[in-house]
Amino acid sequence: TKNVEQRLQELQSDPRVSEIQPNQVLCGVCKQWIKLQVYREYDTSPEERREELERDGRCERIEPHQVFCKLCMRQVGLHVKKDYSLSIWYRHVKSCSNKVTK
Repeated sequence: TKNVEQRLQELQSDPRVSEIQPNQVLCGVCKQWIKLQVYREYDTSPEERREELERDGRCERIEPHQVFCKLCMRQVGLHVKKDYSLSIWYRHVKSCSNKVTK
């Protein structure tokens, strides 16, 4: 489990985040505020993570622990202890996009 400093550092390193507050971040892509979990500073709720996956046109068949990647046409497993985990998805997309464009 990440502590507050680790969650803050992760948000600061995310190029999509343009402004950070303890309970919300400003998305640099859609220019909307995204609420973070109330009881954990700098962490998104499962509902917010699911909504972000639903907005991502590269995936479909979104479930708490897996999504289907439309780029490589494969099932991608997400974190088993954190519903709709984005970190594994974005890591997959980065490597998958490199393979698809080559």
